[in-house]
Parts: sequence; structure tokens; C-alpha cells
Amino acid sequence: VKLEEMYLNFKNDKICFTEKAAINDAIDQVNNQYLELKNLYASGYATLIDTYQKVQDAYYQYFIDPSSQYQKAWQEYYNYKEEYLKEKVRLNNIINSTDATQLEKIVAQSELDAKTVVYESKKEALNSIEKTTQDTYNLIASAFETAIETLDNIQKMLPDEIKTLTFNYLNDTEDKVNQFKDTLCEEFETKYKVEIEQFRSDLAKRKSDLQALIANSNN
Repeated sequence: VKLEEMYLNFKNDKICFTEKAAINDAIDQVNNQYLELKNLYASGYATLIDTYQKVQDAYYQYFIDPSSQYQKAWQEYYNYKEEYLKEKVRLNNIINSTDATQLEKIVAQSELDAKTVVYESKKEALNSIEKTTQDTYNLIASAFETAIETLDNIQKMLPDEIKTLTFNYLNDTEDKVNQFKDTLCEEFETKYKVEIEQFRSDLAKRKSDLQALIANSNN
């Protein structure tokens, strides 16, 4: 999920970045009547480049990097959840068994309750870390949004031919838009190939484990 969110952020930021890059190139052709605005835009564009990279790096660092606090908390939660679900099936079998003694059922219920408390605490810890991490990331991402807003305000004061340089204007056909998206997807998949393959492998294992667990619980 975090990798998908990262791609959506990457795509949306890249669209904004594409617009501003085109304007920054075109603004050099504007006459010196707009010299002050040209300088302001150039300065704002430099800030945009810097914040764009910081936003990309921050999201990876906080949510995707295996050594991040979020990923460690998620892995700890998932590993315990996997074991907890197996134990839940086993203990419920005892609790619901007609062959188990009342004492065995009480012990099984007590053990299940204790494991559930630990499971919920790990889940809450993960949610707390995710929220804190997201808040920290949002502060960095807001700098990119501010840089975009600054350039948008300057753009409004530029000649009409510059104002029209939007993403839709630059990619005025469906083929161009699709080509842009394909290139963007390839760029993202190349940059994060290792992470994508690892997450796909993890997902396949989780599905396999879940299928085995369901099969065992039905036996």
C-alpha cells in the first residue's frame, strides 16, 4: 500500500514538475519587462527542484526503507499476527471442543486473551508510528506544495502564452498522456525495482500463509 501511495505521489508531483519545467524554459524568451518576475520564477523553480527531491527521499526513508521505524514496526506486527492467527485457530479448537475438559478450555481462553492483548498492542503501536511518521512527512511535503503555489502565483502575472503551459496543454492528445504515464511508470519501476520485487514476494507469501491457515481452520 505504501509503495502504491509513493507512486501516486511520484506521479502527481512529476506532473506539476513537468509544467513548471516547461514554464521555466519558456520564460527565458519573455522580454525584460518581466525581468523581476523571471528572476523570481527562476529562484522558485530552484527551490522546487530541491524540495521535489527531498519529498521523494523522505517518503522512501520513512515508509519504504526496510530499516525505517515504520517498516520495522510493520514487520514486527505482521510476524506476530501470523503466529497469533495460528494460535487463535488452535486455541479456539480447544475452547469449542467437546472432548476438552473445562479446565483445558479455561486455560486456552486465558492464553488466547493474553495473546489478543499483545496483538492489539502491537497493532496500536504500528498505527501510532504510522501517524507520527505521516505527520513528519507531511511537513516536508508541504514545502513542495508551497513551492508549487509560489510558482503558480508568479505564473498568473506572466504573459498569456506562458499561462497556457499546463500539463494538459503540453500533452494535448491521449497518446501523449499515455506515453507520459508509461514513461513515468517505467522510471518508477526501474528506480525501485528491488523494493517492488521484495514486496511482491512478501505479498505472495502472505497470501500463501493465509490460504494454509484457512485450510487448517476448516479441517
